[in-house]
Amino acid sequence: MLKINLGKIRLSMDIPPPPPPPSTSPKSRKKLFAILAVILIAIILIPSVLVFSGALNFDKNNPQATPTPGPSATNPPVTTTPTSQTNHNVINIASGAKTPVASQSIDSAGGTIQVTDASSLLNGLKIVVPEAATSEPIQFQVSYSDISDVSGLPQNTAVASKLISIETSGSDSFNKYKMFEEPVRVTLPYNANEQNDDNNSVRFYWYDSQTNALDSAGFLSEDKTAHTITFLTGSFSDFVAVRTMLNITGSMLGIDATVDTGFRPARDGWFIPNHGSYLWNTTTNASTTNGFCLGMVSYAKWYYSDIATGLHSKYLQGNLTEWRDDATAIQLAARAHLATSGIWAALTQEETDWATANAREVALSWISGMIVTGEPQLIGLKTVLNNGTWLPGGHAIMTYAYHDGVFEIYDPNYPASLPGNTMREIPFTYSMGFNQTYISGLTRNDAMAFNIFYHAGSKLSATPSDYRGLYDSAEKGFKDNNLFPTVTLTDTTTNPTGTTPTDTDKDGVRDTTDSKVTISGTITGGVSQINSTLLWVDNQKYTAAVVNGVFSKEVPLMPGDNDVVVLATADDTFNNWAGFIGY
Repeated sequence: MLKINLGKIRLSMDIPPPPPPPSTSPKSRKKLFAILAVILIAIILIPSVLVFSGALNFDKNNPQATPTPGPSATNPPVTTTPTSQTNHNVINIASGAKTPVASQSIDSAGGTIQVTDASSLLNGLKIVVPEAATSEPIQFQVSYSDISDVSGLPQNTAVASKLISIETSGSDSFNKYKMFEEPVRVTLPYNANEQNDDNNSVRFYWYDSQTNALDSAGFLSEDKTAHTITFLTGSFSDFVAVRTMLNITGSMLGIDATVDTGFRPARDGWFIPNHGSYLWNTTTNASTTNGFCLGMVSYAKWYYSDIATGLHSKYLQGNLTEWRDDATAIQLAARAHLATSGIWAALTQEETDWATANAREVALSWISGMIVTGEPQLIGLKTVLNNGTWLPGGHAIMTYAYHDGVFEIYDPNYPASLPGNTMREIPFTYSMGFNQTYISGLTRNDAMAFNIFYHAGSKLSATPSDYRGLYDSAEKGFKDNNLFPTVTLTDTTTNPTGTTPTDTDKDGVRDTTDSKVTISGTITGGVSQINSTLLWVDNQKYTAAVVNGVFSKEVPLMPGDNDVVVLATADDTFNNWAGFIGY
């Protein structure tokens, strides 16, 4: 008698097929582990792309510097219990009545709001909304207020501007998250009497009065003569400039600054690596096949800052040493990335327009951001060749500390990396700038040397309310709004009927006397069509076509126990993950 046992799937990240299960006592039967239901991710995403600055001369065939390779991305899960606490500087800003400055409606054609009155305290303010950033008229209200009191700012920092309020209003749909579809270029003025040099770095931050937190607006360029800072954003709020006093010295490093936000990838980053997912949306042409790094790092930043430590040990399902059965985590990362798909699509097309800041300006912006907010800072990576050619795609990472001339990096391609891993560091000194490329990839599956670094503001990612909604749904396993189709095995007892062997003696093991069996099933629901799935029998891989939601595949059974795994993904089990759950 041959038997098929439906059980939990165990997979290895080191090789495409799953490894055998723990050894069992010899029996004269054939035993298969399979999936009763496979959940397929169907997310609307684009290749994650960011814009960056601080270029190095670089030829892709001859990188100037390549760090020593670090450890593999295969890491055991960290079982640290999440600590329910926020991890950002608690800052309270009290301000007076608002003084209106400008009011204007901008529709899908785009437009510019600008203050040119030399007598205005907001002279130099400019908001450039590109075409197609919104599909409806959006009303802008610009005002400022005097700051009467500030508490919670770190030592050696000080407010350097008015509290500048930029409010937007549109339809109920727009007002839910108030996110634009393309990045909006914003130039804001800081106090004309402020000293802004490398010893006194001025940057803008957006203020969240609900969480009493400042978060970096990012950095594109600065005009020290006009006393303005320019950055890109996807949404608006209250903004304030803060001056951070840094000690630029004549030492070898050239800068006497050490900052550590407390974030640690092995505790606070994702357990899953950035391998992307399976489907794409034909309406928006947005895809997850090139990874979802932006969703991963921006959500990890939000979770660490506003919820708790310990993201690494959350959403572990099935085998706790494997990532491919963590369906909730993969859907969460993909949907977090989805939230800003339009913005990053636009940045991909306009990359050469905004890589204008020099290495010092970018690095000092990262350092200042960590000091002022107490949070990790988002970094975008791109590659430009010596002949000026920009390579396609980009990658998103975070810096969580700076010390001894290096930025410590969380890279979603390499989960659980530790501080001191030279592959996950970006060296910077005041005198030399960024003196080597950063080696990673668009996803975990490829390799690329990046030489353009940019400080991305958190408002280029999803809003806190959007992340809160995703978090609440993920806590329930997305049962309230799952985007996955369901895959079910079919046999003679199901409707429709199928050819998968049944459990004839009710012992939890499916039985057959054949040396070959045909595994069959259906795929229902979801938002995109699935065309194929993978099956393994004792580490031998087979591909089954999915036609009109139905699949079947004849597979051989070997003498003794057999493991059978059904997994919907690309042909190498890493690219274009489609997910699964096990019983």
